[in-house]
Amino acid sequence: GVFAVSPHSELITLLDGSREHLCSHYHPGVGCSILSTEGWKYLAFPSLRACCKCCSFAYGCGPLGPQWLSNATGNMQYIGIQTFNGQPGDTW
Repeated sequence: GVFAVSPHSELITLLDGSREHLCSHYHPGVGCSILSTEGWKYLAFPSLRACCKCCSFAYGCGPLGPQWLSNATGNMQYIGIQTFNGQPGDTW
């Protein structure tokens, strides 16, 4: 997957959203992008050409804090900084 973040937005892209609770609730087993920006979290399923406005920051659906990446399972590997839509972002 890919994780890109700015001070008020984030984008998480997963090849298989089965292990992410929101993606797997709506369309398990397919790729899922999660965009949190401008007060809302959106889910997009490119292979299905489907998307939805999921929930608000006020409801607790804002961008993740920097502490989320504790890698307690050891399953994540840092790839480095990559550019997305002209903006650099750390990639795991």
